[in-house]
Amino acid sequence: MTAASSPAASLQPVELRPHRWRKAFAFVVLWAAFTAIGVLALASGDWFVGVLTVGFFGVGGLIAMPQAFRRRSIYLDAHGIEIRQPVATIKLPWSEVEEVGLVDLQPWRLWSPKMVGLRVRDPDAVTQQISRGRGPGPAVRNRSALRALQRGSRGLSGYDVGLSWIDRDRSPEKLVELIERYRAAAS
Repeated sequence: MTAASSPAASLQPVELRPHRWRKAFAFVVLWAAFTAIGVLALASGDWFVGVLTVGFFGVGGLIAMPQAFRRRSIYLDAHGIEIRQPVATIKLPWSEVEEVGLVDLQPWRLWSPKMVGLRVRDPDAVTQQISRGRGPGPAVRNRSALRALQRGSRGLSGYDVGLSWIDRDRSPEKLVELIERYRAAAS
C-alpha cells in the first residue's frame, strides 16, 4: 500500500481552534467574581482570607490573563498531532502516541470537568519535541523541570500531555474520537 492510498492519506489535515473570546470572557468573569469575593472579605474584616483571595485571584489573574487571549490550536494530519499553545508547541508523530483518553479531574463530584490525555511511548521524546512559542515560561526553558512536571502528570493522570477546556473547540469525548480516527488511520 503506497502512502497516497493509505487510510491516513484519505483524512484531510484539520486545525481545531478553540473559541478564543468565549474562553477569555469566561476567564475574565471568573477572575472578577473571585476578586470581588476577596474584596468583600476585606470589607467584612476578614483580612487573611481577603488578602489571600485578592492576592491569588486578583494579582495572579492579571498575570495569567494575557494567556487566555492568545491563539491556541490543535493540528491533526496523517503524520501526527501538533498542539500549539502560547508558550510552546508540541509535535508528536502518531507512532509516538500510545493512548488517547479522558481524565476525570474531580471524580468525587457528581459532575466533573474532563481533560483529554495523550500517553506517549517515550515521555522524554515529548520534552525533545517541544519548541518555544511566544514568551516561553520557565518550564520550557528548563528541560529538567519540564521532565519533572511531565512525570508528575503521568503519575497523577496516567497521561503525558493534557488538553484542557481552554485548548479545545469541542467536547472532550468528540475530541478523543477525532484524534483516535487519525491515529488509527496512520497505523
